[in-house]
Amino acid sequence: MPEINGKQVIFRDTLPASIWWPLMPKLAEAEKSANPIAVLDLPTICQMIAGSVKSWEFAGEPSDPEAVGALDTFTELAPLIKMVTQRITERAPSGEAESEPTSR
Repeated sequence: MPEINGKQVIFRDTLPASIWWPLMPKLAEAEKSANPIAVLDLPTICQMIAGSVKSWEFAGEPSDPEAVGALDTFTELAPLIKMVTQRITERAPSGEAESEPTSR
């Protein structure tokens, strides 16, 4: 299990559309932006964490914006955002179609 600042973080197996679909425009905008932090404000980050993290050993629940806001910016929140971003990148379609075998 991944650890951040000595605390275990358990990620969701699935990313719920009810949380993630409304975030898609912001993620697309952040991807194009020279300054993604300007696009991904704290409420958006809180939603990303709520939609990605099933549980953690930090105080409070990952779905609680106050618990996310209480994390240390550099030793807890930033590494968590990096992990969430990596998971999103791994799961998002790459835009490249895999070639299907053809039968003749």
